Amino acid sequence: MLILGSKIALTAAATLQQGLRVKLDSSGNIVAAGVDEFAIGTIEKPAVNGDTVNVILPNAGIVEVVIDGAVAINAPLYGVAAGKVSDNDPGSATIRYRALEAGSADGQIISAIPVLN
Repeated sequence: MLILGSKIALTAAATLQQGLRVKLDSSGNIVAAGVDEFAIGTIEKPAVNGDTVNVILPNAGIVEVVIDGAVAINAPLYGVAAGKVSDNDPGSATIRYRALEAGSADGQIISAIPVLN
């Protein structure tokens, strides 16, 4: 494991899109975080199974996240399925990020600020 300031280099255990929220699996590799699961950060670049990829930690300031539909600027963003975020609360009421820009489509990458709860 290589720690580079606000990034950590870890191995992907699946194909992952840039900006997805990721968590550690039982082997210490990264996979997409599910609905309201704790994410250790977001991935910097796309990866496939076995790739070493940088995970941007929440203390990094501004991060890129993948949305699951349209969001407005400053919208509260919640963790949802497949490592994405949404402005629709899945029932947890735990805000993970604030949108710094608007987004219009599922799979779009936007800038956001992590909310440390």
